[in-house]
Amino acid sequence: MGTDAISVVRGVLKRSGFKYHYCLLIFVFISMEAVGIDEHKTEEFSGLVTDQTISKFGHDFYDYFSSGLELPEDVSIVAVHEYPNAISGSLIIVEVDDIPIFQQRLSFKAYEIEDKALEARETFYMYLLSKKIEESVQ
Repeated sequence: MGTDAISVVRGVLKRSGFKYHYCLLIFVFISMEAVGIDEHKTEEFSGLVTDQTISKFGHDFYDYFSSGLELPEDVSIVAVHEYPNAISGSLIIVEVDDIPIFQQRLSFKAYEIEDKALEARETFYMYLLSKKIEESVQ
């Protein structure tokens, strides 16, 4: 795909509301299938932290949460979702491999965002610790 085609695709994606990196990820997976890469060999894509937030407060939460976050090899995807509400603030949900581990309302007070993000990161590490303890018991 030439540079002109990429710029056209970017323009279409911006106008349609899609984020460029989601489409790039889809393109990577389609390319992998086209060249015959086995889906079982995609384990090298583990350790992905995705930003599914919408508002500035949500993006700030994601930035605080993900900065300095260390993912172990057994975690594939950590997703931060935001469900905004104009009256009560945004609902933030952090998921590890599609399992919700943290859910909190994020008010419109900027000084609370960092504290909530650090709380979410602590919850993340506690989840990983409990998961390792559970695996060692079995």
